[in-house]
Amino acid sequence: VRFRQTEGWYEYGTGNPAHWGHIFTATFLPEDARLTARIIPKPLHRVTKAAVSKKYKGGQDAAFIAYQSGKYPTFPEDILRHSIEQFKLQQEILAGEKEGKPAPYGYRPDTERQWAQLKAITRELRDKWGLNLHESVAHSYHQTYLLYRTPLSAEAMVNLTMGAAMPIYNGGLFSATFRHFDAQRKRPGLPENVAVLVGRQSICPDTGLLQAELTLCNLHTSQKRELIIQGGAYGEHEIDAILLHGDRLPVGSRWMHLSLTPYSLEKLVVFLRRQVFAPTLEVPF
Repeated sequence: VRFRQTEGWYEYGTGNPAHWGHIFTATFLPEDARLTARIIPKPLHRVTKAAVSKKYKGGQDAAFIAYQSGKYPTFPEDILRHSIEQFKLQQEILAGEKEGKPAPYGYRPDTERQWAQLKAITRELRDKWGLNLHESVAHSYHQTYLLYRTPLSAEAMVNLTMGAAMPIYNGGLFSATFRHFDAQRKRPGLPENVAVLVGRQSICPDTGLLQAELTLCNLHTSQKRELIIQGGAYGEHEIDAILLHGDRLPVGSRWMHLSLTPYSLEKLVVFLRRQVFAPTLEVPF
């Protein structure tokens, strides 16, 4: 029920950090960052458990915007620690449920018959399969399975390696500045031993290009790594040029192939012309 509905599907509501994360990454304008800072409560401008959305474990959007605005330099370390702690907590929850600890019911059984069915199912799980689950856990698995139990925590990876906000739960389209591919193994994702950090992103007022700071590191001590960087989650952005060691090098493609020497670290600025190509799921090999 839309209590604040004005006309059609429009309604007034309080600010949601996830929505502001997508507004900011659609524009990268400082005024949208300032608006986020004004609307979203101040405690959420730092990585905090209070911001976590139960369903997809994201929610640190205001903190990500603060980082992109240069106001939160320790965000990368904080979000990584948060993700590791989140993983450990989810593991503890799963282990506790196996020992018989209860879980939130969500939607409880409505009738005595449903309660009786739940008791019977819980008893069968114990007697037939040796699962000592609390009734609430058996019911929760029936309702949501792994929705609240997943130990996966992707937000740090999405923020730091793709320069993006998490997709909004319930079918939100994923949008990102970068996507990475392992050129040697010909598969999506970063090559083994390679770390990537997307720094500040902003719109150049003179050219309208998005400029993004990028740090690349090959941690292997004796082997080079081949990396392909794509502009946009679906190759929709053109990588116009890069600034490397003070030299501006033209690219002019949705893909950029980089070779990282052993035990090396490179810092560059990538200039992107956004929304140039039709989005595609095509891969670069």
